[in-house]
Amino acid sequence: MFMFFCYNFASALALYWTVQNVISIFQTWLMKRQPEPELVKQAPRASFMEMAMAARQQQDAAKKAKGPRTGGGGGSAFRDQQRKQ
Repeated sequence: MFMFFCYNFASALALYWTVQNVISIFQTWLMKRQPEPELVKQAPRASFMEMAMAARQQQDAAKKAKGPRTGGGGGSAFRDQQRKQ
C-alpha cells in the first residue's frame, strides 16, 4: 500500500524511501560482515568509598611524616613587633 501511494503521488517521498532502504540494507550487510568482538573480563573497580578512604589514609600518612608544626604561639607578627618597641 505504501509503495502505491509513494510511487504514484509524491516523488520526493518515494526518493527518500528508496534511498533510505538502500542505505539501511547496505548498513545491515556491512554490520553482519564484522567479526564478533572478543569479550574480556576486567578486574572490578574500586568503589567511590574505597577510593575516598585510600586518599584519606594517604593524607594522614603524609601528615605524620611531616611531624608537628613549629612556630609562634599563635600570636600576630605585627603585634609581636609592637611589643618589642
